[in-house]
Amino acid sequence: MSDATDTVQAGMPFMGSITLGGIVVVKIGLPCKEYCVHKALLVRYSDYFRKALSGPWKEAEEQAITLDDVDEDTWTARQLRSMVLYIRFYESGTFETWDYQTLDMCVNAYVFGDRFLVPAFCHEANSLFAATMVEKSPYRNNERRQSIVYAFETLPSNRIILQLMVDDYCKYWEDEDTENYGGEAMSKFPPAFLRRMSKGFLELDRKNLEFRISKKRCYEEYESKFRKEFLRAVTEKLHLRWGGEKQLGYFE
Repeated sequence: MSDATDTVQAGMPFMGSITLGGIVVVKIGLPCKEYCVHKALLVRYSDYFRKALSGPWKEAEEQAITLDDVDEDTWTARQLRSMVLYIRFYESGTFETWDYQTLDMCVNAYVFGDRFLVPAFCHEANSLFAATMVEKSPYRNNERRQSIVYAFETLPSNRIILQLMVDDYCKYWEDEDTENYGGEAMSKFPPAFLRRMSKGFLELDRKNLEFRISKKRCYEEYESKFRKEFLRAVTEKLHLRWGGEKQLGYFE
């Protein structure tokens, strides 16, 4: 995802401008299924959709976009729900937690937002992911591992949501839990995940359960430098610095 924070518009548009902006047809998956979406919502929050629907392209002429490599489940349950969540946030200023599927939904919403240049989706999906990770059960088992692999294979390596996945897996380590931490389970993870895990175990103080990693580290994805500096000033948590060449994150 490019840093599109400065190019997408902040705040919710008025409902009148949304309805007057017309409808765009989004064709999802193979076989294709068509969805009618208000154009104003797509172009306001996504550089990808704004350029595709306003430039000298076939999509702009037909006011239709084909995403044949996006499955229907991702579009309906993840992307559209993320948009509703985003609208709800601007109306109320608060987020709602979802059911046990929240974590997988957040991963898919984040990947979608990253691909189609919707930074707001990424910020909110990351916030929900982090909040749910603290409140719910550990992010593991076979289905969760599949989401971890998908995220590491799809997202840029400096995304903080990836570091949170690693830290959570480390802090719940149990030697007797071969199903989640045995050799077969570990063999399913990409090298980048395992490398971060090795570093995580060196940092993790397993003797003091009250100070596990999630309680000391900030996993917010900063939408601006001002927000980052503000959090550094008002919280006692450590904040991530990305070490580019080593492809590792450092909390300081």
